[in-house]
Amino acid sequence: DNGTLAPDMDKCKYVEEFRNAGIPEWHIPYAYTNKKEFVAVASEGDYSKYSKEFKELLVKFGLPKWMFNMKPKDIITPEANLYTNEKFSKKYTAEENQKISVNSEDFYNRVVRNKDDINKDYTDFFGQIEGGELHTRVKDLQGLNEKIYREIDRIDEKIAELSDIEKYNAENMKKGIEPLTHEAADILIENCNANKQNLINNFETVFNTIQDSYGARLVMDDTSPAAIAKVHRSLLNAIDSGEIKILEINNYQGDGSIPYFSSAQIKQLQAHCRQKGYTLKVISDVNAPKGKEKTYKKDYNSKKAIKASGYTTCQMNIRHKSGVISEFQIRGKHINELAESEHIFYDISQKKDLSKGNPQIKQITDPLVKVVEEMNAKGNEDIKEAYSSYLTECYKYARMQELEIPMNKPKLPKNVNPMLDIQNIIAIHEKIETIK
Repeated sequence: DNGTLAPDMDKCKYVEEFRNAGIPEWHIPYAYTNKKEFVAVASEGDYSKYSKEFKELLVKFGLPKWMFNMKPKDIITPEANLYTNEKFSKKYTAEENQKISVNSEDFYNRVVRNKDDINKDYTDFFGQIEGGELHTRVKDLQGLNEKIYREIDRIDEKIAELSDIEKYNAENMKKGIEPLTHEAADILIENCNANKQNLINNFETVFNTIQDSYGARLVMDDTSPAAIAKVHRSLLNAIDSGEIKILEINNYQGDGSIPYFSSAQIKQLQAHCRQKGYTLKVISDVNAPKGKEKTYKKDYNSKKAIKASGYTTCQMNIRHKSGVISEFQIRGKHINELAESEHIFYDISQKKDLSKGNPQIKQITDPLVKVVEEMNAKGNEDIKEAYSSYLTECYKYARMQELEIPMNKPKLPKNVNPMLDIQNIIAIHEKIETIK
């Protein structure tokens, strides 16, 4: 009606060229209005990602050849670099490492180019929550590269598990899982290998698998039912507007603790997503009608919602118009303080280097690393179990504090090193933050 062309993007040639160069999804249709717009939109991309054919077309449309020698806006690295973590990269060939590195770089650049639009989404819907503090971040390039390696490494571990089917069945039968036949295991291994190759070779697979390249967190002073209801309403408005799609929501809670969203609120979010034509994946312990308990536990994957560690948060994966998938968390201030600090213990257990080469941080963390390694050593399972139960109670206590429900403060078990007292862990975390 207003004379504006609305192109059918499924029939437009070279769309993938724009995407690979980091042009935001919403901006690409403008290129197909006329030749000048085509060149204008292309000039905002990373020229090094364009094919020879596409560059020749741009020159025909009027783009000067010397433009291809310029460093485009927001490009982080002017040429392909190899970012590797030796812990993982030594397992793969030089060619595979190069592909992973290129995917990391392309992914990072695409997120950086779209970060302002993603940030606007969060600010528009959640930035005005009273008593809430919105934090956002883009995962750094090395972190993103390592994340891809870790995803591939998890598949390798799964393949190794399935390759010893007798041991796999013996361990899983204890958990009540039906044993696998050799044929079924072979099929799963084949699927795992296909997924692994896609994560190495296919950028779109990487792009749709890594879902926390951009992270946002809403930390709330008040997490009463009334305050959470306002956040819930903002989420419903965000879904209804079509500006974002909530793909998955994980309403995590500790055993016997209280989650941030109620069963009714989870069901409402599902219903609003269905009205927009897509299905929201939910992990939550949702109240079931009588006689449907087993069905609900399966449908809502309630086992995964109850965290043995006591970890409590509402976490979701959100797809933005650019196609970037971000991770959004909702936490109260007490849970946030505990989760940020307790993560030190988790990282040490995963053998991550907390110091990242900083000698000041290393001096603080080395004594703690030694204590954690001792507790995780074979023969100390009872100490580890006692500490795990203690952390679970700490999370429950933090959540009760947020809801102003009386509860006795947990005490560190006598057989656990005093250095692992949660107040000491919090103090260490605060020291590290001041040095960074």
